Amino acid sequence: MAKILLISCVVLMIVFLGCSDEFEPPGDDSDDASENKPSSTENEYGDENTVEPVEVVDLSGRLTSRTLESTTVYRLVDGAVTVPAGEILKIEPGTVIRGSHSPRSWLEVEPGGKIIAEGTPTQPIVLTSDKPDGSQAAGDWGGLIIAGDAVGHFKAGGDPNDSSGILRYVRVEYAGSAYGDGHFNGISFEYVGAGTVVEYLQVLEVLDDAIELYGGSVNLQYVLVTGYRDDGIDWTYGYTGTIQYLICQKTGERSDRGIEGDNNPDAPNMEPRSRPYVYNATIVGMSHEGILLRNGGAAIIKNSIVIGCERAGLMVDATSANRQAAVQAMEFTHNIFFDNHPNLDDTAGMQTNATEIADAATTLIVDPQLNGIVDGDWTPEPGSPALDAAHADRTISHFIGAIGAVDWTKGWIHR
Repeated sequence: MAKILLISCVVLMIVFLGCSDEFEPPGDDSDDASENKPSSTENEYGDENTVEPVEVVDLSGRLTSRTLESTTVYRLVDGAVTVPAGEILKIEPGTVIRGSHSPRSWLEVEPGGKIIAEGTPTQPIVLTSDKPDGSQAAGDWGGLIIAGDAVGHFKAGGDPNDSSGILRYVRVEYAGSAYGDGHFNGISFEYVGAGTVVEYLQVLEVLDDAIELYGGSVNLQYVLVTGYRDDGIDWTYGYTGTIQYLICQKTGERSDRGIEGDNNPDAPNMEPRSRPYVYNATIVGMSHEGILLRNGGAAIIKNSIVIGCERAGLMVDATSANRQAAVQAMEFTHNIFFDNHPNLDDTAGMQTNATEIADAATTLIVDPQLNGIVDGDWTPEPGSPALDAAHADRTISHFIGAIGAVDWTKGWIHR
């Protein structure tokens, strides 16, 4: 994992500039040295759900406010491509951005900067590898880093409702290249606030975590992560947001966990404690645990499905289970576990374990009867217990799992 390495990387790269809540409108970028003139090379890139681009433009260094257009393919080159404080990067629906594999490049939004990436179901925004289609692989390029001014460990006095912009109908592919003795993540959210909108997001084929959350309170909705090598969702350092409608699935040889939730490995009881709300998750086929909480981390997990994991569907490590304050911050109700090994960890010798913490009256050990998870269909079959509202916490939703009667993955994801 690359937690400490990534934070060190971000801290070294970020220049904290004076900023306010008001942003100047985008100006004329015609003289900006960070954007090369359009290439005359015939475009070789495309995506089935995007407008066919007609030119290739390289982006490098520190960007000024601008709009990236769908008729152009953009390449991230020469390392970090940053959106500094006070600047806004807008991205049109259907735009394709290619991260350079050599030298490794990535896109980073600094505290006070904003990204407005609003795709649509028919024209998602795609951040992917610059290798030709069909030859890309996990780890080709760095990924996306968004750093905000919200609250978390080592970030005193932040604004929980800080906004770093919008990610809507966005795909991030083939990221996670090596950095030092670790890797980048697909997307890293560093102290990002609840004013940031993140919904309809897919991250696939990443050499480390698909999504990592360092502190902050950003909320995620309608998220699909597949083909990552470490964890689907990984949080630490006091993350307190809400994650709803989440799918994590192993599609290659190894994906360690669907969720790995830490508070702080060096100070497990540090406040604010990592205690996000996870509602309507579907976690399928992990190489290790479906959900692991540790190092003082806690969570409220409801209306979720964990199926087919090689280890426990839900495990609370001793570094959380033996801390009363962490256990008191946990709540596991109205969930389905099936064909995990075991479904709920029952390790003896701790003060408590997942079996004892999970609410027995509302926890089901039953086949959720999903239509075709091998083929990327996570909808429940007619008659599935996941569709029976009597089993769900109806204050949240009338079904269990990421998808009910309407499949929100249709049309925009990479299958």
